[in-house]
Amino acid sequence: MTFGSAVGLAAPQTWAATLGPVLAAGAWAVNLQGRADAVLFYLVLCAALLMQSAVNTLNDYYDYRKGTDNRDNSLDPEEAVLVYRCLRPGDVLGLAAGFLAAAGLIGLYVTARCGPVPLAVGCAGGVAILLYSGGKFPISYFPVGELVSGAVMGGLLPMAVIHVLTGSFEPSTLWQMAPLMLGVGLIMYTNNISDIEKDRPAGRMTLPVCLGRKRAGIVYRLLLAVWVLSLGYMVFRYFPEGFCLYPLYLGFAGAKAAGQMRLSFAPGERRAAMAGITGLNLCTGLFYAAMMLTDRAAG
Repeated sequence: MTFGSAVGLAAPQTWAATLGPVLAAGAWAVNLQGRADAVLFYLVLCAALLMQSAVNTLNDYYDYRKGTDNRDNSLDPEEAVLVYRCLRPGDVLGLAAGFLAAAGLIGLYVTARCGPVPLAVGCAGGVAILLYSGGKFPISYFPVGELVSGAVMGGLLPMAVIHVLTGSFEPSTLWQMAPLMLGVGLIMYTNNISDIEKDRPAGRMTLPVCLGRKRAGIVYRLLLAVWVLSLGYMVFRYFPEGFCLYPLYLGFAGAKAAGQMRLSFAPGERRAAMAGITGLNLCTGLFYAAMMLTDRAAG
C-alpha cells in the first residue's frame, strides 16, 4: 500500500459530493447568524472527506471481492484501483478502517464542543457507509442507492454542519437542501448508468439497470434540468437578495449540463461523465453558498 494507492482509493476526484454540500452548509450558517467558527467548519469538512474516502475505499474492496470489478470489465484504472495495482484486500480494508477512525476522532472532539447531535449523525453516516457496499444485501445493489447517497450526503451531512456551526437543528430546512441532495444522487446515477453492462451480470439492480439504458438516459436528462432549476427556485424563495447571481450560475452550469445531456454514457465515456457531474456539483455548491452570503450581506 503506497501513498499513491491510498490516494487512488480515496478518489479525491469524487470529493465534490462532499465539498459542495459542506460549503453550502457553512454559508447557510453565516446567513443564519452572521458568522461561523472557522476551526469547527474545517474540522467537520475534514471528517466528511475522510468518511467519503472510506466509502470510496470500501466500494473498491467489495466490488473486487464480489467479482464486480476485474480487468475485463473495468476499463479505467482509476475506477478499479485494487484490481490494477494488485493490492492486498486486507490492506485496503485496513485503509478504510483508518479513514473511519480518523473521522471518528474528529467527531469526538466536535461532539465534546457541540453536544450529541454530531455524534448521532456521524454514527448514522457510518452505518450507511457499511451498509452501502457491505453485507449480504448492500444498498448499492438495489435501485435506492442514489436516493440513500443523496439523502445522507446532500441532506443529513449539511444539516449536521449547520447544527455544529449554529447550535440549531431544524428538520424543516431539509426541503431547502433539495438541490444538494439531487446533485449527490446524480453523481451516483451517472456512475451507475455508465456501469449498466458491468452491473447487470454481477446482479446489481441499480436504478439505471432496472430502467434500461434508453429510459435511464431520459430520466437522467430530466433530473439534470430539474436540478439546475431547483436551485433557482430555492434561492428566489428563501435567499432572494442572492438571486442576482443565478443568471451567472446558469451561464456556468447550463453549459456543463448541456454537455452532460449530450453524452451516451457508454463505458468509454465514463470518466468524462463523472468529471462533468462532479464539476457541476462543486459549481452548484459554490454558487449556492455565494447566493446565501450575498443575501446575508444585502440584508
